[in-house]
This record gives sequence, structure tokens and C-alpha cells, in this order.
Amino acid sequence: MAFDVKNLAMINLMIQIFLVILLSYAAFLAKKKDLRKHCMIIRIAVLLQIAAIGAIMLPSLLGYIELVHRVYYSILRYFFTTPWEYW
Repeated sequence: MAFDVKNLAMINLMIQIFLVILLSYAAFLAKKKDLRKHCMIIRIAVLLQIAAIGAIMLPSLLGYIELVHRVYYSILRYFFTTPWEYW
């Protein structure tokens, strides 16, 4: 099942909004001194964030790094090769 960029961005946005709500509730629990539930919610939030990074953000980052890598080495090759190496 293929997702386009807009759907992935929307899914990521919904996950991040859910995490903000979840962490707000965890802060409320910490203020009430219910630290056992607070810690459990923080653990769940961290795992969800790692999953979101791995599934949604990391492939995009790797594509960006590959693009930067190609552009960087193209620039280096342009400036640091002699003209007769092109022929």
C-alpha cells in the first residue's frame, strides 16, 4: 500500500498532535503525584515518537541526505578537476 507525501504528512501530524495531548496528560498526572501512570505514559510516548521517526521521517531524511551528497560531490568535481578530465 503506497502513500503519497501529503498522506504521510497528515499521518505524522496526527501522531504528533496525539503525542502532545498524551504528554499534556502525563504532565497533569505528574502534578497529581501519580508517577507510576506518568512514567508509563512517557514510555509509550517515547516509543510512539521513535516509531514515527523510523517509519515516516527517516526515509525522507535519507532521501534528502542522498540528494545533498550528489549535489556536494558534483560541485566538488566541477571545481577541483582540470578541464581536460571532462573529455
